[in-house]
Amino acid sequence: MKRAAWLLVAAGSLATGSLAAQEASILVGGVHARYADSVAGTAALVSARVGFAQRRTAAMFDASFSRFTTGETAVQVAGQGVLTLPLSGSVNLGVVGFGSARTFDGTNHSEIAAGGPVLLFTARRVGGSVRVGGGGVRRVDGTNLLLFTGEGRLDARVSGLVTLTAQAAASRTATAQFADAAAVVTLERGIVRLESGLGIRAGDLRDNPEWHVRFQVHPTISTVLEATAGEYPRDVSGFTSGGFASVGLRFTLPQRTVFTGRRSVAVERLGQARVKVSIAVPDAKAVAIAGEWNAWKPASLARDRAGRWSAELALLPGVYRFALLVNGDRWTVPDDITAVPDDFGGKAALLVIP
Repeated sequence: MKRAAWLLVAAGSLATGSLAAQEASILVGGVHARYADSVAGTAALVSARVGFAQRRTAAMFDASFSRFTTGETAVQVAGQGVLTLPLSGSVNLGVVGFGSARTFDGTNHSEIAAGGPVLLFTARRVGGSVRVGGGGVRRVDGTNLLLFTGEGRLDARVSGLVTLTAQAAASRTATAQFADAAAVVTLERGIVRLESGLGIRAGDLRDNPEWHVRFQVHPTISTVLEATAGEYPRDVSGFTSGGFASVGLRFTLPQRTVFTGRRSVAVERLGQARVKVSIAVPDAKAVAIAGEWNAWKPASLARDRAGRWSAELALLPGVYRFALLVNGDRWTVPDDITAVPDDFGGKAALLVIP
């Protein structure tokens, strides 16, 4: 269910403009794990991921297969989707659904499916979501249970380097009720990304704290070296707690992904931390861009053959405020982009870098 977090981040970006993103990748590596006391040891690991986010929808699908040196296998699949409807420039209402299935050594298996309404919002460098839902669980012992869940999440971009995430969730079935709280700190610099998270539980199924550490290096635009370790608690499916440590190389689809902000602004990813921004400013003789990433100091844009004004910028994924200086004397923002207050009593537009 943790992949739903990606969906809510992507759907939250929809509140600030149109988004068209695709992801497809395969990871090959190894893992040393203890899966729910069913299988344990060292295994070869292969996983695949496919995802997309468009103007009003987003979806993500994951599948992984592990074969241990002792012969046991572990298969896990998960999928999520969200459909949103804008209520204002910074608030979206939507419906999110998710499901997962796991089997260990072809015998012990469980399935979970749930969904419900979600409210997404953005405010400057803060984004968040609140959702409730219901669904069902097939436990490893063959019994079926109704599941009710609720969750709140906040993501705050403290700087170009640090992002903080806080999450609280509650779950209830006929046999258990519990609440979880978690915090995640993400550090990104150039091609390096480090993520660390810690979670605690109250109520039934209480266990040791959940934690994880994930380290990623992007040596090229189409490859990612990943190393991850952590532990997770018991869950409503009947599986007990487990732990893992893995390392692998992820191969991504070798294509440039283009993100657009409706019609006047387009963002094209050139690398992990570099994008090309192009803006339509009719009848302008000179255009400069200023934003949070350059301390609001105007940087000149160049006019291309299509008549748009563009520049390459060193920007990590996130949401940034910006404004345009036209002909050296007029500050403006595009008409079809969400406007928010700047730091000088005026307005700024939002630039989404997924």
